[in-house]
Amino acid sequence: MRLLVLGGTRFLGRGVVRAALDAGDSVTTFSRGESGPPPEGARALHGDRTTPGGLAALATGEWDVVVDTSGYAPRVVGRSAELLADRVGHYVFVSSINAYPGWPTEPIQADSPTHECAPDAGPDNGEFDLEKYGQYKVGSERAVDRFFAGRSTHVRAGSIVGPHDNTGRLTWWIRRIAAGGEVLTPGEPDRTLRLIDARDLGAWCVHCGRAGVTGAYPATGPADQISYGELFATCRTATGSDATFTWVDESFLD
Repeated sequence: MRLLVLGGTRFLGRGVVRAALDAGDSVTTFSRGESGPPPEGARALHGDRTTPGGLAALATGEWDVVVDTSGYAPRVVGRSAELLADRVGHYVFVSSINAYPGWPTEPIQADSPTHECAPDAGPDNGEFDLEKYGQYKVGSERAVDRFFAGRSTHVRAGSIVGPHDNTGRLTWWIRRIAAGGEVLTPGEPDRTLRLIDARDLGAWCVHCGRAGVTGAYPATGPADQISYGELFATCRTATGSDATFTWVDESFLD
């Protein structure tokens, strides 16, 4: 399979590239070139999709599948989808569980209501806006489907962990607990969370493209996978720390 990865040098992108290379696929990455090279064996193209002319490196070439790990602003995603529509067979877009306004307070299914957002919304420069993150991901899904109707997968990812984590979500806790002493921890220790490894999610993105899977799917770990108390205790054991945990109600922290 000929695979194009928009991104491919950080975290989940590396998981996608590694899974494809291990399967014997031909992999091309497209990134700004600011986060280092992709895994060895991938061909690297460079450009900034948020700038005029930034997609020039993708003006030619054909691929069976594109996996978009870096799309955020619908207008920007739409430009990429339009450019590739006649030269790529299937589009896998990495969306977010934040596409569902009911998350995390309500049970979520694949067909749960999502935010409303136009497919041409968002700034041309793709500037990040946390308050609009979920809405923009929905708009990006719709931007993809304007040009890849019936041949797209939307991967609504949850909390991703694993090698090359650049988000700081889990790694911050590991470092803090390793430092020892009293650690302020939020909520209740028996509250559960779902984690998914970037290598597993990357392999599933490749599978969806190869198999032509269509539709939108929550992509998280299993229910009752681990509690916050268990996770933090594991961090303490793994680092040999003497940390103690003081649980504080989230309303107090707010």
